[in-house]
Amino acid sequence: MGEGPEQDLYREETSAILVGALLAARVRWVDHPAAQWTAAHKLHQLAVANRLGYLTPRSLVTNRPEIARDWATGLTTPILSKPVSSGQGIAPYADFVSVDELELLVHQPALLQEVAPAHSDARVVTIGGTAYCWARDRRSAEPLDWRRIDPRGTAFASTLQPDLGAMSAAMASALDLEFTVQDWLIVDPGQPPVFLEVNTQGAWLFLREAENLIAPRLARHLEGPSAQVEAGQWPKWWKRLLHDLLPGKFAHANDGLRPPHVALPAWLTHGMMIPPDMVEEAVRRRAESEARADNAERRAGKIGQLAMTLLALAFAVGTYTAKRLDGLDAAVRWWTLMLPAVMAVVSLAMSALQGLTAEHSVRLVGSVDARGLHGPSVEERLRAKAQAAHHGEVVAGWSARYKLSESLQARAWLTRGIVLLVLAGVVAATLLVAGASLVSTGAAAIVQESASSGLGVR
Repeated sequence: MGEGPEQDLYREETSAILVGALLAARVRWVDHPAAQWTAAHKLHQLAVANRLGYLTPRSLVTNRPEIARDWATGLTTPILSKPVSSGQGIAPYADFVSVDELELLVHQPALLQEVAPAHSDARVVTIGGTAYCWARDRRSAEPLDWRRIDPRGTAFASTLQPDLGAMSAAMASALDLEFTVQDWLIVDPGQPPVFLEVNTQGAWLFLREAENLIAPRLARHLEGPSAQVEAGQWPKWWKRLLHDLLPGKFAHANDGLRPPHVALPAWLTHGMMIPPDMVEEAVRRRAESEARADNAERRAGKIGQLAMTLLALAFAVGTYTAKRLDGLDAAVRWWTLMLPAVMAVVSLAMSALQGLTAEHSVRLVGSVDARGLHGPSVEERLRAKAQAAHHGEVVAGWSARYKLSESLQARAWLTRGIVLLVLAGVVAATLLVAGASLVSTGAAAIVQESASSGLGVR
């Protein structure tokens, strides 16, 4: 095979042939090499995380020792240096850097970061919009980079971190990646996590139970768009409200909702052995979707109740404004001051109707197809359970997304209504002051006119 330059040429040629052939064949990538190349740059990742509003360690890239010293002196935490590439022949670790060692920057620019205090290290694997989280508690006696003493990552344990999972999925989406392995820091409970970096093709198999969680999910993701066809039907909230106002004989089943048609992937219909863990994972994801729908309904209900309370106040402010304008014999153009109150009433009414409709309307969670559940073989029954679980997961997730969307729309109307109500209150207060001023001015004019005509009051 050759040595030295020849071996390097063989490697580069083989890589170019493989990637070029796959690009020519227009295969489905997870992820495309161009997207990986862009997303792999850590400075770009930090900029994206900052744009998303995530916490990141304060960072500096420089080859000027004096700039680095001034920057480090202004911090209240130790600093570290970490690589911005994967290294060629050397896999460098992140480690503490003393102020004296900053003199070495004259030879090579480096990425410096503050050492963010943390309770544990987190590794998150994202596949599409799904995230799986593992955490490893930090110990004071251990080095900063856990790979030095635990290269196999045996101390990582699966953990439920919904907020961290959602943030990681959003980070992957912002980088245009379908699959990522991300590193975060978990601070004290209640504090937001700190983003460190994204590995576009990072290691995950060492994580406990990852082969049962990640591998089946990744296989489903690789199968891609064939898993679903037909988006289903979710009528607008006002259509469902109209259904409630119609006589029963015109009522629509399930409020007019029609679930998406789910075309089961090939590995669920034939050929592939289905492990029981795959069914359990689908059931777990369905339960998560149900929990999201429950939360969306509760939020929508609270928004609707608050909107109804503020709606009464908006009517009162509008009525008061109208009486003031009428009492002041204002010109027609001044009646435009009623607009904030009228718009507040409309916005709050929309919020109340949409919030309460979202809370009490039907949601679909998928139905179990009984065929095959009592089949003669264990494999047939397991496959039927997997198919039912997959269908339930897809439909419940679909329903939860629409519920959350309606809750957010109701909140948007509520926000508009509150802003308009405040503006209407300012108008009403201004009219109150203006009316009092006019009454005072009129009374003074009457007294002055009486005095000039020799009239007095005993």
